[in-house]
Amino acid sequence: MATLTDTHGFIKQLVQAGVPEKQAEAIVEGVQELNLTVLVSKDELELALARLETRFTTRLAAFLSIAVAVQSAIIALIKIFP
Repeated sequence: MATLTDTHGFIKQLVQAGVPEKQAEAIVEGVQELNLTVLVSKDELELALARLETRFTTRLAAFLSIAVAVQSAIIALIKIFP
């Protein structure tokens, strides 16, 4: 989980940008309380995307196999019952 480690530096940056010190402290405190566990890293996102692509490819292959089987069955029935 990512955490804000240099809180003093962050407060200092905010104050230098014109934010009143008390407000800067409140902002930093609020940021620290954020639930950063719901964020994902680029690697985690890429892994999830790869898994999704694999599932999609597998289901598409199954669908196409069924479509070919149905088409073959229809052709066979047409030949049997012209």
